[in-house]
Amino acid sequence: MADIVEIDFDQDPAVPTEAGRENLPQRAEDSRVTARYGEAGKSGWSPIPDVLLFNQHQLGTKRTKLKGDDMVVLLNLMAHYYVKDEMPFIRPTTIAKRMGVSQRTVQRSLAKLFKLGLLAKGKHKELGHITYDLTPLVTRLQPLGEARLAEKKYRQELKRSVAQLDRAPGFDSRL
Repeated sequence: MADIVEIDFDQDPAVPTEAGRENLPQRAEDSRVTARYGEAGKSGWSPIPDVLLFNQHQLGTKRTKLKGDDMVVLLNLMAHYYVKDEMPFIRPTTIAKRMGVSQRTVQRSLAKLFKLGLLAKGKHKELGHITYDLTPLVTRLQPLGEARLAEKKYRQELKRSVAQLDRAPGFDSRL
């Protein structure tokens, strides 16, 4: 039977309540994050695909480049993407306060992300507020992820082939 986790709707949803934290299972990822980042890692973290960070230049166009503020807005949205089919909703004013910029700056970044086809607007089924659909971003990242995996596989095979040459008949590694 699953443990019940209490949710306090007045609290930041990214940070479980003390009672809820006790009921959360310890995961291997948590301990690795904590080992690297200490208390900062314990306070919460978000998974960000490497391909987003390593290929952000490919997500823009020649005319409309993805800039730093745009990425930070996108990362703020992704920090609220908890469940696959439940898209994040966060006010631009909240993002602006976190970033230390104007609400207009965040609105411009959101407009650019929509224009680039990285976000789609949605509406929460029950509450009716605006949500930010990250499905277009996830779709755009898929081929980049596949290419990265293919590159990793290629490099592993290359290492193996060099290692096999080292073990060729008549090869003495003690020389």
